[in-house]
Amino acid sequence: MSKAIHITGRAARHLKKLLDSQSHSPGEGLRLVPAPGGQAGLVLGHVREQDAVVKADGVPLLLVEAALLPVLKGATLDYREEPEGRRLTLTI
Repeated sequence: MSKAIHITGRAARHLKKLLDSQSHSPGEGLRLVPAPGGQAGLVLGHVREQDAVVKADGVPLLLVEAALLPVLKGATLDYREEPEGRRLTLTI
């Protein structure tokens, strides 16, 4: 994957658990998508040709479409305990 986004070990482990909990076919991963209010979400999706792909054990884990890469340059995806509870955080 392009170095546009860094994923911490905690985040990678959490994403793998999320993906493993879904009924999915080979080649599917969790796609990072824009959401209202400047948020981001994850949906199950197939790898597309222009995607940046983070793999774990050879399996697509996180998919980021090319259009988002300039926005995410230097971003870090982490899984943290916050006052609101445990959650994925994307720091740009």
